Amino acid sequence: MRGLQKPNMSNFMKNTIDKTTTNDKNGAAFKLSPKARIVPKNQRLVIPPEAHEPRNIKVRTNIHFDLDILNYFKERASLPGAPPYQTQINAELRKIMERDQGQDQASGLKEALEQAARSLRKAIKFADEAEVVPKRR
Repeated sequence: MRGLQKPNMSNFMKNTIDKTTTNDKNGAAFKLSPKARIVPKNQRLVIPPEAHEPRNIKVRTNIHFDLDILNYFKERASLPGAPPYQTQINAELRKIMERDQGQDQASGLKEALEQAARSLRKAIKFADEAEVVPKRR
């Protein structure tokens, strides 16, 4: 009957822990990656505000490119130190988007300047009609 007994797990765990490297005071048996960082428990679920910005949220999509365009970006990505081709495509699309938004802002600024010029013309016309002479210092 002795062969049918469960193995003593406490001895098994002690032997396993003794054979591995321990990294903390409690004797936990695991190795940390060199890139690992310890985050306190009260900060583990804290998400930085910039993570909620649309530019930092990645969305999976299915898109069809012309083969020559895809090959072009893949060739650029194969150069040493170059970012992956998806990142490069995203960066190029962002440049186009920001340029278009900049044109929208420029047209809005142009309209604001034209409105200010009309207001100044009206003020000058009103001053001329009222024959108001400005004081000179």
